[in-house]
Amino acid sequence: MTYSIMAEGLVKRYGDTVALDRIDLAVRTGSVFGLLGPNGAGKTTAVRILATLVRPDRGHASVCGYDVVSQAHQVRHFTGLTGQYASVDETLTGTENLMLIGRVRPANPADVPAVVAIVAGLSLAEPEVRNTTVTVPVSQEDVLPGVMRRFEHAGIRVAELNLRGSSLDEVFLSLTGHRTETEVLEGSAA
Repeated sequence: MTYSIMAEGLVKRYGDTVALDRIDLAVRTGSVFGLLGPNGAGKTTAVRILATLVRPDRGHASVCGYDVVSQAHQVRHFTGLTGQYASVDETLTGTENLMLIGRVRPANPADVPAVVAIVAGLSLAEPEVRNTTVTVPVSQEDVLPGVMRRFEHAGIRVAELNLRGSSLDEVFLSLTGHRTETEVLEGSAA
């Protein structure tokens, strides 16, 4: 059996933050492999190491038989990397093609709990609250007029409201039920 990707004991730290802690991978040649996990699990760091964009602190990895550190040029010949936003398939249906009511920000911060109560009924997922902004995934684009009527009926003035497509991370979080965790510094350190 041959493997296109091999990784043993990969470790990567950004200061005091451990982004990867001894991960092992063995991906068979000709197979399709998905690397899933909640925010902060180290997915991006692992992919960056395998794509030769970041050096591991410890461990060993190879792609198509070439070492990602000592033979990085050869690895780059066999790999291609695209960001998650370029990977969203606009033809998906159902829960995979979620829309987000995002950046709902009431004019009065004291109205945040009422906003959460109103938008909670629009989705199976729990609304996410960051500071005074509420975000919730929805599966239909035509929910905005009804939401605005509910806010008006409740006497809530809205300073900001939008509807946008979801990222792959947001779809994953919605489908698995995992809540967003504190961001790891991997994005800012690369």
